[in-house]
Amino acid sequence: MQETLSVVRFLHEGKSWEAIQKAVMEDDLFEQSNRTTRNNSLREIRRRLKNIPEAWWEEMLDASLDNKKIMNYLIVLRDNRLIREFMLEVVREKMLTLQQGVTRQDVRGFMERKRLESEEVRGWTESTIVRTSRNLLMMAVSAGVLEKSGDEHRITPPYISENIRNLLLKHHMKPLLLAVLDRGEA
Repeated sequence: MQETLSVVRFLHEGKSWEAIQKAVMEDDLFEQSNRTTRNNSLREIRRRLKNIPEAWWEEMLDASLDNKKIMNYLIVLRDNRLIREFMLEVVREKMLTLQQGVTRQDVRGFMERKRLESEEVRGWTESTIVRTSRNLLMMAVSAGVLEKSGDEHRITPPYISENIRNLLLKHHMKPLLLAVLDRGEA
């Protein structure tokens, strides 16, 4: 999240992508020792931010820490279909059926369904499936949508400010509200 916030801050200040790339690669803005990691991180952030309206930047910079986390997660959800589908098909479905948490078996079942539906996922190795499953949970925990509780992850619908909700609605991103368990849109 910090890397995305740094890039958003630079963009909000009117810096070019070339200046941001220099800050990341030469000035180590992301504080990552490996140049390849820095380059890959910047490429991912740039791709994710490409279609985010500028109004989002100022809101993200001014938001509380919890709202910064959820805004960052919303950017990821908009960009990544698998993560978005996990939130809608597993976490949101659990919440709507009044179940309290998500288990590793729930995530495993989701990944097995995706293997059946997607040729790309079908070609993944078992270690890729395990790593992806772990990352799905870890990202939702980092965003504050899930909380680790024993052997499962308790569902914790975040508070989404009116400003963020209005931004999403204004820019035709209502489905993302559903994906982050927004109670106002249930």
